[in-house]
Amino acid sequence: MGARDIVLFFRINQWYKNIIIFLAIVFSGNFLDASLFFQTLMGFLVLCMVSSSYYIVNDVIDRKRDMFHAEKSKRPIASGKIKVGVALVIAAVLLFLGMMFSAALSGVFFWLAVFLFGFTMLYSFVLKRIKFVDMAAIGVNFMVRAVAGAFIISVWISPYLVAIPFFFSLYLSAGKRYSDLVFSGQNMYKKKTLKLAVWLFFVLLIASFAVYSIVVHPLFLTASPFVVYALFRYNGFIFSGSKLARRTELMFTDLRLLISLIGFCAVIFAVLY
Repeated sequence: MGARDIVLFFRINQWYKNIIIFLAIVFSGNFLDASLFFQTLMGFLVLCMVSSSYYIVNDVIDRKRDMFHAEKSKRPIASGKIKVGVALVIAAVLLFLGMMFSAALSGVFFWLAVFLFGFTMLYSFVLKRIKFVDMAAIGVNFMVRAVAGAFIISVWISPYLVAIPFFFSLYLSAGKRYSDLVFSGQNMYKKKTLKLAVWLFFVLLIASFAVYSIVVHPLFLTASPFVVYALFRYNGFIFSGSKLARRTELMFTDLRLLISLIGFCAVIFAVLY
């Protein structure tokens, strides 16, 4: 099994979603606190272990359907490179380690990690087949990751820490489904519905960030051009059916999106630190 297979098996390319756990330490002004940063970093690694475990289980569940998918058929389990029994043992070990370390960090964080695994399994078996509930479920997972970061370092949970990650996830989810529909023509949604959803979450995301900036720190508004440009550019990938919108991790390979992200982070850090 080569490096590419390892990345696909553990879904290392999906670990970027767990970076959201750092939102609490950044926006609470504690990013430069070495002790709190280490705790958050450990939380990030725990979430990576837990997420890899449920991605493996999900791939086992979907292996027969993935065999006939143009892109997913290349995954190690669907292609037969890794046996189902071996995959499930590895998933169990990752889950055990993740839960053990999460309990050492925080009691609440442990239960949030348990919830993430259980809720994702519910998503894999049931929720992903229900219109709109599937997108909302992914949004809940993003929201829980963000809140988990606040519990680890014991800081106040801002309502914006809940709202902004939630709307961001809904935007990405709607965009992924629209792009999938353009690419394969197969989806339980209608194109018109998904297009409306993309624009709705687009507006809610920008509005949430604007209100947060006005209420908490008006200078955050100087980062708005980066946010708006990045979202409009990403919309272009969504509506063209680009692979970048179907595989959200590829957004980091687009130079303009990457520059926008760096610019946004630079402004936020300049204002806060």
